[in-house]
Amino acid sequence: MKKIKFSLSQDVSLDLHLIEGIFEPTGTTKLLIDSVTSSCKSESGQKILDLGAGCGVVGISLCKQGFMGSTMFASDLNNNSLQCMSLNAKEHQCEIIIREGSIFEPWEGEKFDIIVDDISGVSDKVAKISDWFDSVPCNSG
Repeated sequence: MKKIKFSLSQDVSLDLHLIEGIFEPTGTTKLLIDSVTSSCKSESGQKILDLGAGCGVVGISLCKQGFMGSTMFASDLNNNSLQCMSLNAKEHQCEIIIREGSIFEPWEGEKFDIIVDDISGVSDKVAKISDWFDSVPCNSG
């Protein structure tokens, strides 16, 4: 496990734990967070779902910026991700409900105000040549 610093802005960053095999947040992650914060109203009580949450950076960032109710909802396929996001959420005082599973499967019957996902959508050909996708299903075509 290593610690990383993820910058939300010039003045604000998050210290996060990252377990081996979990995607490290990138510029795409930052764009996703910026997109939500610029296009959605910051209202307490919103129910937000973070799909493919990895280390939990998107949900934690939104939680810290006042975009959700008292609880963060997050899921991922990777068991290491579940452990990592739990640790990071606890460290940043974000209450979290975590479920393991594919995309919406763990949330059947649930409704959310905002759904965000930082799930890679790569072709099978690219997935086969990249070791990042060894244990992740890539049936994107």
